[in-house]
Amino acid sequence: MAIAEDEQPGKWLWHIKNKLPDYWDNRDMLKQIFDFLKDTRDITNMPHWKKAAQMAEHLYVLVDNDHI
Repeated sequence: MAIAEDEQPGKWLWHIKNKLPDYWDNRDMLKQIFDFLKDTRDITNMPHWKKAAQMAEHLYVLVDNDHI
C-alpha cells in the first residue's frame, strides 16, 4: 500500500521510526526528502502526485515536531 493511499500519517511516522536505523540521527535527511516531495504538488503536469505531496507535507510536520 502506498503512503498516499493510506492517509494515516501517524501510522507512517511510527513505521519510519521503527524501520529506519538511527531515526533520530536521520531526521534532517527525512525532512529534506519530505520537503522535496511536498513541492511536487505545484507541478501542473503531475496532478497524480498531489495526494503523495500532501502526505509528504503531513509527514514533514510530524518529523519536524517529533521529540524524545
